[in-house]
Amino acid sequence: MSFLKHYQSLIILLFLIGQQASAQELRYRKRSYEWSIQPIAAISLNPTFEDEKLIVLDEHYKVSYTDYPDRTVIERDVRIKIQQPKQNQLVLTLPNGFDPTLDYHWVSEKRKHSQHRPTIWNLSVNHFAARRINPDGTFTELEWIDSIATRKIWANMINRTAYIYSFAMKDLKPGDEIQVNYRYSYPYQKWHMRFFFHSNLPKQNAEFIFQYASKHSIFCDQRGLLPHDTITTKKPYNT
Repeated sequence: MSFLKHYQSLIILLFLIGQQASAQELRYRKRSYEWSIQPIAAISLNPTFEDEKLIVLDEHYKVSYTDYPDRTVIERDVRIKIQQPKQNQLVLTLPNGFDPTLDYHWVSEKRKHSQHRPTIWNLSVNHFAARRINPDGTFTELEWIDSIATRKIWANMINRTAYIYSFAMKDLKPGDEIQVNYRYSYPYQKWHMRFFFHSNLPKQNAEFIFQYASKHSIFCDQRGLLPHDTITTKKPYNT
């Protein structure tokens, strides 16, 4: 009888642990991001992009590798000009893909437009924030609605659950300018070694920062562009 009670207690304990793990995936809903209260400088649209539906006016991407614990941290701040919103909304999905060819290698052609890749287990969203930038440089908070999809993946010899987060910003109008800031992380994956920063959205200005342990190395292929990247060292990390 005593063994049965212990067994039941173990089941309840495991259930509570599972519930807690699931709840941890939603902590970002309770977090608020502190925007700068300074007036926002206007960014002029390059005439080259006048006919585009959506344009990335300015983007700052930071990818950090931490050794203790081993995690990849993604931080992004982006300003987007809305010319012709699709169904009056914009949807951003996390995690971001940096190697489309590899991410969709095992996905059939018929499913590539309906399935998001990559899918990563133990992904943790720190925060997601959005605001509408007014013509006078002030801003108003932009509400968003999130949805979470799951997918079973085989990782480290264990069947795990991967989470895919979609954030929809609605009631957008032609001419709107929005700013989005988010941060998320996941276990460091040594096979995720290639990064391509192109996307379906045209980018007027973009900055990409890598931060990694000094004991590792990085190779930049500019693909014909003039080399203008710099590496600064502040042990134990290079940037």
